[in-house]
Amino acid sequence: MDLKKLEITMLGKFTVACDGIEIITEDNGKNKVISFLQYLLVNRRKTIPQQELIDAVLGKGTYSNPVNTIKNLAYRCRKLLDGAGVHGKDYIYCHKGSYGISPEAQCQIDTETFEDILNKAKKTKNKSHRLTYLIEAINIYNGDFLPASTHKAWVQDVAHYYQKGLSYAVKTSAALLSETGNYNKILKITENVLKLYPYNEEFCTIRLKALYKAGGFRNVIGDYETTEALLFGELGVTPSEDLQRIYLQSISNSETLFTSAEEAMNKLLAKGDGGKAYYCNYQIFSNLCCFLKQQSAKYSQCIYLILATITPNNTDNMEKCFFKRITENFHRAALMSLDDMDMYTRCNSNQFLILLPESSEKKAKNTARRLVKTYNEVTKNNNTYLHIQFTSYNSWKKTSK
Repeated sequence: MDLKKLEITMLGKFTVACDGIEIITEDNGKNKVISFLQYLLVNRRKTIPQQELIDAVLGKGTYSNPVNTIKNLAYRCRKLLDGAGVHGKDYIYCHKGSYGISPEAQCQIDTETFEDILNKAKKTKNKSHRLTYLIEAINIYNGDFLPASTHKAWVQDVAHYYQKGLSYAVKTSAALLSETGNYNKILKITENVLKLYPYNEEFCTIRLKALYKAGGFRNVIGDYETTEALLFGELGVTPSEDLQRIYLQSISNSETLFTSAEEAMNKLLAKGDGGKAYYCNYQIFSNLCCFLKQQSAKYSQCIYLILATITPNNTDNMEKCFFKRITENFHRAALMSLDDMDMYTRCNSNQFLILLPESSEKKAKNTARRLVKTYNEVTKNNNTYLHIQFTSYNSWKKTSK
């Protein structure tokens, strides 16, 4: 029997093609039928018992007769293939209540190709060949395994397996490329995989290390600050110690050559916000605090520090974008409430620090009240609560509001 070859994509999306033409996609609107076909294809080298299919495809749903439901799905799956121009019975068989893909069916599946190439990379002792295989595997990986079905337990397990494979390919190829100083290739690889997984700190770290070794200290600083804002805003987490260490090394190694003091002044002041409170990352904020501490001791000035904590009134209603909204809303409130001499930073997922370098207790209290009022106006009391505490440098005696 000469069956047509099926080309199947499972990384990034699900499609079945024949002769270069897509004949089945997840947009066909037959969720259980597609899920049935997907499970058969993933396990195409074995015969799958009915109960296994019931557990994987039907899950915990209530079915009066799950065995008949599986039979019906098999029938509809064959019809789906028939309608696409291939004979379904030739591809999907049933034997004593168990189902499978015919051994004679020719299937080219991207996950299998990815795995085969990765295994070749692991087995070869030739570094050049290994690097070629690894880059080929990375190029095949176009996204999560069956991304529209990630709510299914069996899909999650398989997806994690292929993510580990991608991680191995990226780390190993980066190590090999570092040996030859080919940092531009590392940057290209990490640029692509970070489009798929922008929150993956492992990939971010590899990228920043490559930038650092290539001497792009300013690029490291920019990439780090973008990553920090992304992790804080979307996930409410701080960068790893590895990322922070590369960032600090880049700051200490960053050098700029100026031809005149005027040029230096213009460049340093180019990013000024013009009459607005100054926002910076925590490391810069910490350094500014140390500087102002010395200045206050010399000139007998008092420094006030405000700790602003944002909490949800009901944690059950926390949405995925909660931390992103915190960032956006607090920035708006801070810029509307703080003076141009004030500075602030985000110190963790839901807390901000505000430094009032030229203030008094009365002014600090007024600033705190104004900030709370403005925050409530900006958020329209959207189930979050802003709690303010402040303290002065002189006594460090905490006064809570």
